Amino acid sequence: MHRPPRIFAAIVLLVALAFLYGGVRLAAVGGSVYYVLAGLALLASGTLLWRGNKLGSHLYGALLAVTLAWSLFEVGT
Repeated sequence: MHRPPRIFAAIVLLVALAFLYGGVRLAAVGGSVYYVLAGLALLASGTLLWRGNKLGSHLYGALLAVTLAWSLFEVGT
């Protein structure tokens, strides 16, 4: 039986926890909720990657694209 590589999935899950913790604290003081949403997307992506589901990499890529668009919107070109 082939086991999926889990090192990257574990890193994504750790980053998700950091995003969720910081994002909730930021949102609690009236800041952006983007980091909470990104943390949830990372959590889902990491979980899918851990299970060996390729949808996790697609979700991760989509999050990167959305983050790029969001950052350009926030800062401008």
